[in-house]
Parts: sequence; structure tokens; C-alpha cells
Amino acid sequence: MNFEDNHSKGCQACQKGKWLCIYLTYLCNASCSFCPAPIRNKDIVNSAFGNKPDLILNYLKQYPFEGVSFSGGECFMVFDRLLNWLTLFKNNKPELYYWAYTNGIKMNNMLLRKLDDAGLDELRFNIAATGYNDAGVLQNLAYATKIFKHVTVEIPSIPEDYERLKQVLPVLNDLGVEYLNLHEYILVPNDLNTQKAPKEQFVMNYDMKMQYHKNSLSNTERIKNDCEKNDFQIKINSCSLIKKEHQMLGRRKTMGALLKENHEKLTKDGFLETIYISEKEDIATKETLKDYHNIDHARFMHPDQYNKNTGNAYLVTILPKLGIKAIPKVYKITKI
Repeated sequence: MNFEDNHSKGCQACQKGKWLCIYLTYLCNASCSFCPAPIRNKDIVNSAFGNKPDLILNYLKQYPFEGVSFSGGECFMVFDRLLNWLTLFKNNKPELYYWAYTNGIKMNNMLLRKLDDAGLDELRFNIAATGYNDAGVLQNLAYATKIFKHVTVEIPSIPEDYERLKQVLPVLNDLGVEYLNLHEYILVPNDLNTQKAPKEQFVMNYDMKMQYHKNSLSNTERIKNDCEKNDFQIKINSCSLIKKEHQMLGRRKTMGALLKENHEKLTKDGFLETIYISEKEDIATKETLKDYHNIDHARFMHPDQYNKNTGNAYLVTILPKLGIKAIPKVYKITKI
């Protein structure tokens, strides 16, 4: 069995930071204890570039993006919205790779064929949302494998659910599921099912602290070994937190290039650098520059324009905004 080519084109775009996820709704018809966004609002649409299709397309045309995904909530609960947005984006950016996420509950053959006709490249099912072996969901998954070229099962790698997932692997393989994406299990607050789970902490993008299940990656290895032993053709993608951190590097580079100010310089590590020109009594610290985005731009200089005769100055390193409504954060300050 070949585990080398185990990333779909969507995952490849994600790893490079050259993909955009559009949340078409936050309404959902499942109740996953591990859900990171337990909001229940049908009308919220959100992405890094806002919620207006024309604005989003404008940004997509400014940078060599490779893919767009549609998620939620459960985007099949707003199917007309999903179909209309996919059609619009496919007509304007046909070269991009398009995929959607679903729990598989609310669909039928007709809806799937409409998405195929509109140009959806890949459909991803979260079967953990319905206990892994829900008959209706597996039937819809079977429909999808006959319609779409690429069908993926994407779920958190939950050690406590190993046996349940192991039992359904032969079914997924027989149906022709191409990819099994197993996410390192990030633990969310107030999940009663993981209160006693062995936890460790990971800091994502130098800023976001999160807890994860200590045994999640070893669980993924068990599943991978089971597939290999049985000569299943499913391609296993271990979406670890280290891979997600690499994704964040790509996102910093992408968003930094798109949203940087004239006085900022993008580094190879995806940070922004600028020179803060201070007065003699003005000492630059993270506290004094915490409102960096509101400080008069005249106080800053592009690093390539700086020379020692400029005066009292600091090199300021900034985490780029990851969305047009986000606030850039000062990461480090160095006196020059």
C-alpha cells in the first residue's frame, strides 16, 4: 500500500496556505461534543475576506490561491446558498480546486448531482458526527463515491473511538473512499467526553494556546497500520498539529502579502517587519505598541529605508492579520 501520495489537492493547497475556507452557515443538524464552533445561526456567512462574494473574489484574484472550501455548520442545510456560491466562484475562478464539508445527514442523490454539475471537485464527510456507522450517512457516502471523483472522510483521530472506526474501515474501502484525513484531536472546553483524557498544550501560530489529546497521533498510526495490513486502498493523511503549524506559515505569507501596509516588509518566515521611530523618552514595548494598528503610520518606516541616521528606532516584528477584520499583533520588539 502506498502512503506517499496521501494528500488531496485541497490538502495540498491548505498546507501551502493558498486556500480559503468559506463558512456558509453556522447552523448544524449534528451535536458533536468536539465541535470547535457550537454556534447555531443560519444567516452568518464568514471567511478571512468577509462575507460578500464580490469582495472575496477580488482578494482571490490578487494572489495565486489554489483552492476554496465550503463549510459550516452544515452547509447542506443552506443548500441553495452552497450551490449558488459554488457556481459563482467556479464561473469566476474555474482553475481553483473546490471542496465542501458535510456530516452526510441532509442530502440525497439529486443534491449531489447538482453539486457535481456545478463543478465541485471533492466532498468530505465527517462520519464521527453520527457515530461512524450510521446507515443513512453511509448510504449517502456511497452515492457520493459514484458521483464525485474525490471523496474523503475527514474526522478527528479520537483514541477512545478506535474500535468503532476500525470496524467501518472495510466499508469505507469497499465504497471507494479515496482519502481518510485524521486530525490530531484538539480538545474543546466543556466537552464532558474528554474531561479525563491525557492532555498536552500546543501553541499555534506563536499565539493561540490549545489543548490536544496526547494519544491522538498514536491512534492515527494504529489506523494507518490496520489499513496497510488489510491492503486497503484508502490514503491516510495524518493532519497533525505540526502540519497545521506549517499551514499557518503559509497563511502568514499569503495574508501578509495581501494585507501588509506600505511600511511593512514580509519575511521568509511569514512575519511582518517595520521600523518604529521613537522620540527620546518614548520606549517601545509590546504594551506601548499593543494598539499598533491605530498608531500614526508616520511613526513607522519600511526596513529597507532605514539607516543609522534616522534616530531612535526599534525593529518591530508583527504577526500578520489572518483576516481583513482581524487585528495584527506585535510579536517582538528589538532596539536598533
